[in-house]
Amino acid sequence: IARGGPPAADPVYPRLSMLNIALGGSFTSRLNQNLREDHGWTYGVRSRFNAQRGPSMFVVRAAIRADAISPALGETRKEVAKMAKDGVTDPEVEKLRALINGEALETYSTLHSATGTLASNAALGLAPDQDAKDLAAQRSATPADLGQLAAQYLDLSRATVVLVGPKEAAVKALEDNGLPKPIFVDGEGRPAK
Repeated sequence: IARGGPPAADPVYPRLSMLNIALGGSFTSRLNQNLREDHGWTYGVRSRFNAQRGPSMFVVRAAIRADAISPALGETRKEVAKMAKDGVTDPEVEKLRALINGEALETYSTLHSATGTLASNAALGLAPDQDAKDLAAQRSATPADLGQLAAQYLDLSRATVVLVGPKEAAVKALEDNGLPKPIFVDGEGRPAK
């Protein structure tokens, strides 16, 4: 599933990244717990807001068992919609703060990782102190702040669903989930015959 997102320089981006950790950016995320742990449909599912200079994308991706495409798509959409509607809980925000603090320590624990992060930030047109600003924004985020972002950026009404796999299972998954009929393309994105 993919939909548009903000550029990495947008002031909301650090908190969106934080919000995403709870949804699909960590092993204990909602999506991974549901699709992997509760149902066993995938080895893992991830989501992310791609960091780019210009407009980015919010993406959810997973390799799903062919016999579970339809219910997995439904559960994925349900989890994203639930977060868009309800946001995150107080305990989730505390866990997120701990995770981002640990990530900051790891990022700046060695010269190699620090220079890699600074180079990535420079490639995105971000200032050398961007990580410090991002961490401050994330540490001060409240459940209400993250809930507002979830409502705005996790709305799947403008999303694109891409399914790769057995044609019959993919078509059925779209039908079962009340989604529009598919457009078939080849590996290069050209209309398929």
